[in-house]
Amino acid sequence: MPPPSGGKGSEMADSAAFRLHAGPDTLVELREYCGSILAPVQDAHLARSAELVLEELVTNIVRHAYGQAGGPIEVDLQVEDERIRLIVADEGPPFDPLSSAAPERPTGEGKRGLLLLRHLTSDLHYVRSPDGRNVTTCVIEPTSEPDAE
Repeated sequence: MPPPSGGKGSEMADSAAFRLHAGPDTLVELREYCGSILAPVQDAHLARSAELVLEELVTNIVRHAYGQAGGPIEVDLQVEDERIRLIVADEGPPFDPLSSAAPERPTGEGKRGLLLLRHLTSDLHYVRSPDGRNVTTCVIEPTSEPDAE
């Protein structure tokens, strides 16, 4: 797969749209793309938060939407002024991450990703598109909280 194509809209905005195939190497490819796209972001915490959110969304798609069969994942990553917008789409069965209750703190297995998504994003939306895709949009903004990694 060729590297993502980034297009500058202004000096303060950069974006890249790319397509992955859900499978064993998906996260490796995703990390490579994220590293190159997010490298210019001055706020390291913001960039790392965006990377974590994207990894969580893609991991859930690989595990729960496609399983062994694999399938397409479309990612649109937009660096806008001092925030990052992520749009992730897949063709798996309908799943709204907002319809599931997330715990207030991590406990046992499952739903920790929902907690992470809700903690790191300032805006989180899901829609089942007319063409049958799950589309999740997240906005990550700078925070004054210390890095809890």
